[in-house]
Amino acid sequence: MLSLDAPTGLDVTTGEPSSPCVSAAATMTIALPKLGLRNARVGDLYVADISVPAALYRQLELDVPVLFRDDTLVKIS
Repeated sequence: MLSLDAPTGLDVTTGEPSSPCVSAAATMTIALPKLGLRNARVGDLYVADISVPAALYRQLELDVPVLFRDDTLVKIS
């Protein structure tokens, strides 16, 4: 099963599963990985580019590395 953005039932802030909670073989999230996706229920984690401007991250005071230099989909180890 592939989950889009997060497995259903998983809190993306805390990583706490509710009942029920999907266990995905892979999850594709968008823009940046969420902290709560550090959970075994996520499976392989991929981040997809949605063209968020670097200026927005700076305005939000987020130090974000360049993730999508080589591709629009990146597997997070």
